[in-house]
Amino acid sequence: MYVDRVKIQDGRAIGVIAQRSFANGLRGPEYLVGARREVLLAAGAVGSAALLRRSSPSLSELVRPLRDQALITLAWHCGACNVTQEVLQTVKALHGHGDKHLVEQLQSRDVMYGHGLVMNLAGQKVLVLGRIVKCWACGPGVLGDQLEMNIVLLQPRSFEFDVSADGQLSDVDRLTHEGDIKAAVEGVRIVKAAVQTIPEYEQLQLTPAGMFHEDPEKDLRAGGGIYSFFGGTATCRLGDVVDGELKVKGVRGLRAADASVLPEPPAGRPYFSIIKVAHVAAQLAMRDAMSK
Repeated sequence: MYVDRVKIQDGRAIGVIAQRSFANGLRGPEYLVGARREVLLAAGAVGSAALLRRSSPSLSELVRPLRDQALITLAWHCGACNVTQEVLQTVKALHGHGDKHLVEQLQSRDVMYGHGLVMNLAGQKVLVLGRIVKCWACGPGVLGDQLEMNIVLLQPRSFEFDVSADGQLSDVDRLTHEGDIKAAVEGVRIVKAAVQTIPEYEQLQLTPAGMFHEDPEKDLRAGGGIYSFFGGTATCRLGDVVDGELKVKGVRGLRAADASVLPEPPAGRPYFSIIKVAHVAAQLAMRDAMSK
């Protein structure tokens, strides 16, 4: 089933307009799926925003740009290497304070393993992830392994994407806030210095995936090479679009309960924040149902 929009009648959400989806990509005629009490949006930061945009002009005006975590990648071709923990320990030492060392096992076909740590740089929460990528994930003609050091700004102030009614995102590849740029430049500087300390450094070769090696500040200001870390939030953010009970402002019987209501990306992955939002939404819906 494909849900196209929320059906609003006399200022109240009475259901959703849906279509049956077929394997060949075609869709059947539209039909109304009615709601006895309320409609609960949980289509994610992009999907919920797109639904509101398609539902009415007044709801479309409520939608805010999607806020996301910014990813910067430095990469070296390293033949056969196994140095991510060593590099991150050096990053931690160079930064000069004892942040908790976070370990993430990134087991997959392409990734041997990965490790990460969180630091405060220029007033920003920054996650540094290291991983070894097997050669088949590095592109044609690349043999051996690739060392990737990912610098993630967890709560950037300038990394926002507009969401269209069809769920498409605007193309953003640069940081505009000075604090974000300073944190990113400092992260690149520390990671490069850490990699240069490992015994295998002379064997490393820069790969096309790695940018910001010559003049990171110039590259960051020019744009390019900055990507989404898929922590998108805040298109229906609390206070702007939904109230304290997650109800969409201006429409009765309509709530949102997903990453879209978070005012900004959390200082980490948004998974547990989304679970908490769902828990609160369930409690509110149950309370309202029992009071009637």
